[in-house]
Amino acid sequence: MPASLFELSALQELSGENNALVGFGTEDTAGGLKQLKKLVLNHNSISALPDSLFSRTELNKLEIEHNPLAWDELKKLPSYDQWRERQRINIDKQMQGGLVVELNK
Repeated sequence: MPASLFELSALQELSGENNALVGFGTEDTAGGLKQLKKLVLNHNSISALPDSLFSRTELNKLEIEHNPLAWDELKKLPSYDQWRERQRINIDKQMQGGLVVELNK
């Protein structure tokens, strides 16, 4: 991916499926996608992701199926737990706003 991509701080969703990618930025560059919420990198050759992707972005949804990268490797990143907590909070918010109860029947 071109280095200039990581300067798009307002980018919220990015799909890089089926592009023979071997990585996604560096520790210094990936955090530049500050408002990134959804990243789709299925069907590539990615074996690692930088921690800054989880600590310095708003990433909530990550799709990395069919890559050599294992979720167990992601769990070793320093910001993994912080990222999972952010996902949990977002799910809780969606649940609170998404339930409709009809009481007048």
